[in-house]
Amino acid sequence: MNPQSQLATDVPVAPTRPNLYRLIEMRVDFALGGNPWAWVKFGCPDGQDRASAHTGGDGTIDALFQALNTAIGSPVQLMESTIFPPTNCRTTEKPWLVKLNLIVDGHEANGTGQALDINEAFTQAYLDALNTNFLAQDPSVY
Repeated sequence: MNPQSQLATDVPVAPTRPNLYRLIEMRVDFALGGNPWAWVKFGCPDGQDRASAHTGGDGTIDALFQALNTAIGSPVQLMESTIFPPTNCRTTEKPWLVKLNLIVDGHEANGTGQALDINEAFTQAYLDALNTNFLAQDPSVY
């Protein structure tokens, strides 16, 4: 296959690193004319679960980003995001693919998420970037 014609959803994105930060549960809500709302709960490398909610922002992904930042307790800066929508396929559902470039604790970290829901794919990419950052700071975990 010509690499330039390869679809984004054909690119393998399975993480090859430990899932230290892992999504447990999330909820999002948005009503026309209302404020977006997001709640997220995830597991951390220390074995504890963290959860946070946020109301407001430019949409559910922004609300998720703010909720995740609050739960982490340190500022995470979004440098770049790339979102690949599902390809048009009539026989199977195709996932969203989200790639993020974040600054976490002053260090650049990249993350990838893939899910049938764009909000979940974004959250998975965020947590994957946290895993990347955590492992860069403590490679003995890997």
